[in-house]
Amino acid sequence: MAVDVRKQRRICKTALYYLAKHGYGMDTACRFDVIAIYGDNSIRHIENAFEFQG
Repeated sequence: MAVDVRKQRRICKTALYYLAKHGYGMDTACRFDVIAIYGDNSIRHIENAFEFQG
């Protein structure tokens, strides 16, 4: 998967910023889905691909 641990951390930090900027608390549920596009043009939606890393 192209969303490695480093990218997951960056996405989580961005989500934290977004939640704070829009007045949501730390108890706000969120999930991270990933859309994978393969070389043969097939697409896969991976729901809840990784856990929040706060």
